[in-house]
Amino acid sequence: MRSERQEQIARLEGEFLGLVRSAVEAENAARRVGSEPLSVQVEPLGDRPGGETPADAQIVRAAVAATRAVGGRPELAAASTDANVPMSLGVPAVTLGAGGEGGNIHTLGEWYSNRGGSRGIDRALLVALAAAGVEPV
Repeated sequence: MRSERQEQIARLEGEFLGLVRSAVEAENAARRVGSEPLSVQVEPLGDRPGGETPADAQIVRAAVAATRAVGGRPELAAASTDANVPMSLGVPAVTLGAGGEGGNIHTLGEWYSNRGGSRGIDRALLVALAAAGVEPV
């Protein structure tokens, strides 16, 4: 489950778990008498907090400028990444792509080509320099 707000994550989790419990109860009610009842155990795999960095934050502006400088098209979007932790603490953060090209993300057909991959390193360096206060030349 993903959200920029922690309270929405908690609400969604509660709704989801309630639906799972209801589904198990409904299946058990429909099973033959004497058959073993179904059960479910939900184990969270991770717990990323919600968070958001404003689009006008310095680090976002630096990431947008760096992306354009290496020939990319900036895409601002919410996602579940390691940047969620600092954002949940009020620290502005961004996640940068690795460079290269890819598609069909999170599917069996996911692919990646490192053609242009060095642009990801260039972009990360430009953002780090901007965050350190180094002026562009």
